[in-house]
Amino acid sequence: MHRPDIVDAIRSLRPGSEWVLRGRVLEWRGPGDAPSADELDAEVARLVADWDRRAYQRAREAAYPAIAELVVALWEAVMENRPQVSIQLQTVRQTIKETFPKPS
Repeated sequence: MHRPDIVDAIRSLRPGSEWVLRGRVLEWRGPGDAPSADELDAEVARLVADWDRRAYQRAREAAYPAIAELVVALWEAVMENRPQVSIQLQTVRQTIKETFPKPS
């Protein structure tokens, strides 16, 4: 996922609309009216603020063990009665949560 921009703002404000963006020139095809520059600026700011608030989620996602590792750990813990790997992964997960905490 990328940092939100004007394209994301247009899609957010006018879902399903048709338009072309050539540089900073918006060619509106509708339906309805094109969003104003002020609307677009405000929506970009809102989307960026939300993006920034969720930075911890992106950092956690990049740091967490792969899904395959989690599946194997759960399988071994449940089916093979070997919880060691799942306990180790939970320790890793907890460390990641502490390293990248949710904002207050």
